[in-house]
Amino acid sequence: MGRLRLPIAEPGEPDPEHPGEWTTEGCPGSWYRCAWALSVSTYERMLTDHGFSENLHLSRSDDRLLLDAVAYLEMQRIRSRNYDDRMRADHMRRTNGA
Repeated sequence: MGRLRLPIAEPGEPDPEHPGEWTTEGCPGSWYRCAWALSVSTYERMLTDHGFSENLHLSRSDDRLLLDAVAYLEMQRIRSRNYDDRMRADHMRRTNGA
């Protein structure tokens, strides 16, 4: 209701320009739209070309659940970036005929 429609991926050729979410993995977008997931964003570190930047909120916290949640978020961000890089490389290979 009022949200932008998420691209829903169907089985087949992945499109690196418009990545989707598989409907077989549950409700697309629901996990990152909940209030708790948004509250973790205060503690997330920015992913740069040289790794993750410092976040004082995270550095000063000793909450085990929060630290685990941020570690999981960072792992997923790295996986997502690697997937995007791989899809772009495959797309370039296909379009350049290499």
